Amino acid sequence: MEFDTSFVPATYEDMHASYVRRLEGINRMGNAHHRKIARNYYLHSLLEVAGRFPEIFDPRMTVEEPVYIFHHNGALFDGRKEVEGFYRAMADSDGNVIYSDDHHFAVADWGFTLEQVSHFYMTAAEFTRKTGHPVEDDDVVYVEHRPTMRAWPYDMDGRMKGETLYYAQTATYSRLDPQHALSPDGVKAVLAPLIDDAWKDYLANPGPAAGCGTH
Repeated sequence: MEFDTSFVPATYEDMHASYVRRLEGINRMGNAHHRKIARNYYLHSLLEVAGRFPEIFDPRMTVEEPVYIFHHNGALFDGRKEVEGFYRAMADSDGNVIYSDDHHFAVADWGFTLEQVSHFYMTAAEFTRKTGHPVEDDDVVYVEHRPTMRAWPYDMDGRMKGETLYYAQTATYSRLDPQHALSPDGVKAVLAPLIDDAWKDYLANPGPAAGCGTH
């Protein structure tokens, strides 16, 4: 396997700055319902990347029975129990650090779509399990770079109804010295203050339902 040697790994400062830029864009949205949806995604993304999955199911954020559809592999998680199982599997894996480049984001009354490149950080063992490719150094951190499309529907109260994901069938990979790689504990520490602020902002700005004074 050939590895991408041009990848410049993100720092914790890069990750923090990326989320700040996203929030600045959300706050410029003129439609209150769209802002509610965007704030929901912003908080959801922070919680997911930080591994704080249980908070995603707060009834103020997510409908009671969400549905996740992954079109790239045909996976379907129908209802809270199955979606929780999906997150448990993520938590049990070694590849639970995800960093995404700033992306193209479009929001409407029904929900949003986005296009981005997702970077999945993983241990050597996780890399071999996922790709079948043997490794020579167990201490190296591997990063998968995969273009991604998402479409998430929302209800009229701005709660997420589910996720529809399209991952590209092909990806590139890089190898990193561990000292240059994001770690789960490091990510959690960097994102914790952003999550606290995002929760406060989300609960303080409920936003009107779609079609009810949204402009």
